[in-house]
Amino acid sequence: MILFQDFDASYFLLNVLLFLPAGVFPPLISQKDTKWHWKYIGFGIILSLGIEIIQFLFTGRLADIDDVTANAIGCLAGYLVFWSLKKCWKARGAKPAGYGTYGFCLSLLGWLFGFPYRMEMCLGDMFLVSWGVPIWSGNQGGALSFQGIHYTLIIYFVIQLAAAWVTGKYNQDLGAKIGKVTSVCGVVFFGAFMLRNIVQNFI
Repeated sequence: MILFQDFDASYFLLNVLLFLPAGVFPPLISQKDTKWHWKYIGFGIILSLGIEIIQFLFTGRLADIDDVTANAIGCLAGYLVFWSLKKCWKARGAKPAGYGTYGFCLSLLGWLFGFPYRMEMCLGDMFLVSWGVPIWSGNQGGALSFQGIHYTLIIYFVIQLAAAWVTGKYNQDLGAKIGKVTSVCGVVFFGAFMLRNIVQNFI
């Protein structure tokens, strides 16, 4: 409950990034609010508190006020970006947001959490490991082995595949055309990584 005790800057930043989508998706889905609303920030804080309480009560992990603070900052930053872009779009008379826009956001999230940066690890993997979720089939007893089938590559591939389908079907929505490009590139990129991983383990 003591703020910034045993502060870890990298872990704090990861928690900020984790909650960026929480500030974007709720107002994007609503599409009715034209003014700044603090309820979206409150939603992010309540969601973060809920996660910490569940971790403390049911998983045996510690709850940390630093995580809630970082998540709130991430939610605020995400909503600030959304609100600023919406103002720009409205001023320019741009196309309205829709399912194609959601597909674009989904593709960006797939890239954000799935892009490998070290030993084929990515931001999404870091969170799953911290929560005790196995991301390689070779994991034994909670140890991270980097061996076997890399499960999360399949998830990131499916995310990009879904985004490509949505942006293709609703291609008149705001950001849909850009989303089509990012999602198709994602299908190729994560598909190639996934096939390489499978080939390495079965041939």
